Amino acid sequence: MKEKVYDYIIYPANLLGCVYSVNIAEKGASVLLLNNYGFAGGDLTHSLCSYQKIFDNQLSGIIEKIYQNIISSKNSVFYKNQDDLVLNPETIKIVLQEILEESKIDLLFHVFPIGISKEDDFINIQLSAREGTIIRKAKRIIDTSENYTLMKFAGLKKKLTKCSFNLFLCKSSSVKSDNYDKIVLHKSVNKSVKLDDSRFWISLNVPFPENELFVENISQKLLNEFEMFALENGGRVQLVAPQTFRKYQVENSELNSELVSHPKVNLIKNFNEDEIFLEANYYEKELNL
Repeated sequence: MKEKVYDYIIYPANLLGCVYSVNIAEKGASVLLLNNYGFAGGDLTHSLCSYQKIFDNQLSGIIEKIYQNIISSKNSVFYKNQDDLVLNPETIKIVLQEILEESKIDLLFHVFPIGISKEDDFINIQLSAREGTIIRKAKRIIDTSENYTLMKFAGLKKKLTKCSFNLFLCKSSSVKSDNYDKIVLHKSVNKSVKLDDSRFWISLNVPFPENELFVENISQKLLNEFEMFALENGGRVQLVAPQTFRKYQVENSELNSELVSHPKVNLIKNFNEDEIFLEANYYEKELNL
């Protein structure tokens, strides 16, 4: 049986990747969407970037549909103040999965790209999977990742500009204290939002390591320190991000476009981690998806 060659392989299943995949598939292209986690969402879910600035009248297309599906779901909004929201990451996962399953996209999750190579009229992407190394083929490969994961195979260089670790905090049932609201004054807290149910969404500022390989180690050390402080003051860390949020700056754009492309390289506009919906909406319109 001849191995399938897709029109597009897209990585990962973050918000932009889902939008890109759905729109291209609706136009008749065959699409394989890859993801390293078992759920979609990118930084919204695996880095708990749940605090977002969303202007309803600015959203359009598939992004507006996704957003409306999220906020119409039960227990989907933990906090709302004008255009500032804290969204339930579990609802985001569910809504994105439903959108993907309604489309004609093939999904391959729990894989991580380890190489890309050109072969005749198509491109091979080498993936690390649970069953070992596997290869998938496509005419075009699109990187929509927040950290330009695939672009390194095309020669892109990037610089780490920000690290943060996000979590949800609730009151402890075993330690009574009047200092619960003061926990957010800990020296590592960069931003905090008190939710409607008295929990907090908190973002911790992670110091830059000399070697980026140690980011997760530093985040874990910082989390341990904050968790002890919270427990001593009547709080309990309820949910932590599986992965530290990282923001990068592109340092060169002389790339091998025959291997892979990224919409953010050619359409440069800076967005913060609390503007993920606005960013995806911008690229959806700019790319005429």
